[in-house]
Amino acid sequence: MCAPFSPTCYRACVKFPRGAVFALAWFAVPGITTPDSWWPFCNQRIVSASERRYVVIKESGEGITYELCERAAGAAPITEVRGGLYGSPSNKVDRDAADRVLATGKVGQLPLSVLVPETLDGFLLFEKYYEVGYGQSVTYIDGTGAERLSLTLAQLFGEVPKEATRSTSSIWWDKGYWIDEVAQSIVVVAVGEAVREVAIADGKITTPDLARLLTWSARGTETARALALEVLSRRPRAEVEQAAPLATSILRDAKEAMPLRLRAAVVLCMAGTQVDADALFAEARGKDQPNAVRQYAVRHLPTLLGDQAIPILRDLMREPASPVWGTCQDAFSDLGERAVPTLIAMLGEQGETVDYRGGAAHALGKIKSPAALDALLEATATAEDYVANVACNAAIATGGDTLTEHLIAILSVLLCSRWFFSWSGEASLAALVERRRDD
Repeated sequence: MCAPFSPTCYRACVKFPRGAVFALAWFAVPGITTPDSWWPFCNQRIVSASERRYVVIKESGEGITYELCERAAGAAPITEVRGGLYGSPSNKVDRDAADRVLATGKVGQLPLSVLVPETLDGFLLFEKYYEVGYGQSVTYIDGTGAERLSLTLAQLFGEVPKEATRSTSSIWWDKGYWIDEVAQSIVVVAVGEAVREVAIADGKITTPDLARLLTWSARGTETARALALEVLSRRPRAEVEQAAPLATSILRDAKEAMPLRLRAAVVLCMAGTQVDADALFAEARGKDQPNAVRQYAVRHLPTLLGDQAIPILRDLMREPASPVWGTCQDAFSDLGERAVPTLIAMLGEQGETVDYRGGAAHALGKIKSPAALDALLEATATAEDYVANVACNAAIATGGDTLTEHLIAILSVLLCSRWFFSWSGEASLAALVERRRDD
């Protein structure tokens, strides 16, 4: 995938076939509008880790039908078929006729994702497709087809997690989930690292303590351990310090998966421990690594290196737009004012790509430093269309109404020349101009 909202991404996206249907929703973030794309729901066949159990999911009205199956003895593992961009509503996901059907039934909403555990009967449906946060967030169907659990976001957390973002379609609240097959429970992690554990047997909801987080960090699937370590890194300093011995063990064990070692290093940094992980992070951000690994390593460079991360992030922004393009902006934002002089220099660096310069403007829009206003206004008036538009929005996000006179002057010149405003710049600038006229 390309980097979202960069010119490179736009050029790639317009090549999608006309038949690709998707809806756009816009995040309500002041000065910045972020699209939310939905592709048609796809029939799916989700398989357990051992590939011996699977569930066939097919769209039916507003919900789904399902067949939970067990592979016939001696049969080869069955192929998983997921939905998403490259799927199709007509995916051929029928079960193998030789396999044993454990349960069938219907559920009244489309799932965002599905998980089939290895040792427990049943499967998990997570969230509502097209409308995340507005339906049942956790649904567990047991091996008999009974709906054992069906919980909303409000039932899980009591409120919308504070760091959740909203679009016209959804509440984007979750960071991940897993099934603890030993404890027979479902664990959900929200943005901001709020965690809830739900007992499959009786639906009891609890908030895990430090001991549970340490247990999950030490055992289970890689996904579960990685999420648990991320939660640990955001706990109060005294608790993070208690996690340091486990994190040290994970970091030093070359047999551990790289995502776990990276997160262990961050835990140690947050505990105030000296960490020798520069080489690991350099390897992790290499182009041969999976996107998720690269993004995590880049996002946490400021945690590991402090100001020494700035030249590395600058070099990464020179790459063609990629999944780490937006991640670099977030990392620069974490550095705050310390990154502003470099970002101003990047914004004005002639001969560089619009992705590079526009990315610098995006980062400045996140930081909102008054020290960057002059450079942003200069770019608004003189830079290429895309860079000028991003710089305009960054300036508005930083200076707001105080920039009205400057922006009216710039608009007056530009409306008589070549420039036009795209979706976000036009709306933001027009609002300021109208407000000025009303005054």
